[in-house]
Amino acid sequence: MRYFFAILGLCILMVISVFGFRGMHSRKPTLYIFPDMEWQYKLRPQYPDSFFANGRTSQKAVPGTVERGTPIQTPNGPVYPYEDSP
Repeated sequence: MRYFFAILGLCILMVISVFGFRGMHSRKPTLYIFPDMEWQYKLRPQYPDSFFANGRTSQKAVPGTVERGTPIQTPNGPVYPYEDSP
């Protein structure tokens, strides 16, 4: 039983030493596991941007795009594209 408590104590000590206490201030830089999820390139609507050729961030939908709530007519009846149906 004492080995269990010794291992448990070591595990708790390792977790606290790696992650620290939540909400405490530190001078060390923040450890980001997935930095691409923190700082994504975002296109803000109605703002100019050089990503697209026309310089606008708001673009028209691609021709042939099916709206989310529009059913597709099939021989078996209407099917919604985002509905879980075969």
